[in-house]
This record gives sequence, structure tokens and C-alpha cells, in this order.
Amino acid sequence: ACEGLFQGPQRDREMLTKDENVALDTQIHQLLQLLSPHLQVRAAQECLEALIHRYHVHTYNVDEVLACAFPYHDSPVFTRLVQGLNLEIKQQWTWLLPLKSKPA
Repeated sequence: ACEGLFQGPQRDREMLTKDENVALDTQIHQLLQLLSPHLQVRAAQECLEALIHRYHVHTYNVDEVLACAFPYHDSPVFTRLVQGLNLEIKQQWTWLLPLKSKPA
């Protein structure tokens, strides 16, 4: 279901249709669910970094990324991840903003 995420040329999400973005969000959600139990492993972190770089999940999929990372809320990985997320655009996550200034 998410095997095609890293194939082909990178595409700008703002240029995708609504249906294409919904399909992409579904694939990203499925991959994040698979990554979550392994987020402390460097390979899973690199995969998440690739999602951030390629699909801007730090902006478009903030809820899903946080759901993936919340089991590790007391780890430096969580702090670093929160520091890179665009929390300002999601009202329900503003309580995490103080973590952005905390050293990881």
C-alpha cells in the first residue's frame, strides 16, 4: 500500500489534485503506522526524514506524525521531531510549542 512512496520523481504536493493528496495522505498514514513501533531505530528515523523532505509531512501530516511519535514522548527523538513540525498551523498542538525551544 505504501511501496510507491519513494518511487519516481518528487512532486509538489501543492500541485496535486485533492484526490491525489487524499490518496497520498492514506499511504503516508499507513507507513507512519508501520514505522511507529520502530521509531527508536535509526532506519525508521531516516525513513521519516525522507517523508519530511519528499512530502513535507511536517506541514501536511502533523497529526499523523505526532500519533506515530507520541509513544516516545520522553525521548530526544520526540523532542527533535516536534522542533521540526509546523505546530503553529494546528491549534490543538500549540501546547507543544515550548518543546521547540528545548534542547533535544
